[in-house]
Amino acid sequence: PTTYPLKVNRYDGTTNAWAATSTALSTSASQESHIGIAATPLGAVAVWRQPPTTGGGRHIFYSRFTAGTWSAGVSVLGTTTTSVYAYEPDVAMDLKGNIIVAWTQGSAGVQTRRYDGTAGTWGAITNLGGAGYGDQPRVAFDAAGNALAVFDVNDSVYGARYLATGTTFGTPKLLRSGVQG
Repeated sequence: PTTYPLKVNRYDGTTNAWAATSTALSTSASQESHIGIAATPLGAVAVWRQPPTTGGGRHIFYSRFTAGTWSAGVSVLGTTTTSVYAYEPDVAMDLKGNIIVAWTQGSAGVQTRRYDGTAGTWGAITNLGGAGYGDQPRVAFDAAGNALAVFDVNDSVYGARYLATGTTFGTPKLLRSGVQG
């Protein structure tokens, strides 16, 4: 089959030119989609959806850009062999290299996972849940390293906050109900 790898390229603001070659983050022969990227002066991180190594479903993969090189794509879920249907990833990165990835995972709703830039490790997957089906997650950091995740549940917008001094997201709060579209 024809392979259409997910590729990235780097723009150098000093020379005002794109790099001569691009880097393949994925060489899967299937459909990568729902791509997100975040960057800070420390580097960048890309996330996307693709089939796992074996089994069915779709996983969320990530790659980090540090010291001028992109890492190989790895599943955010910590496994590549289970039949999980994950989609709609979003990613944010703070000024300390901490990363938060949020995605929708079938009937389980919105999931998040945090990468500790100092320790170089991923924390546990957190289900932000909420009543009903959650989707369309978006995440962002502020300058102090606090994060916010917002998502839709049955045409209502919920938000959950992650404090830089904490270890997990707080309980999601209803921000606005009856939002359609």
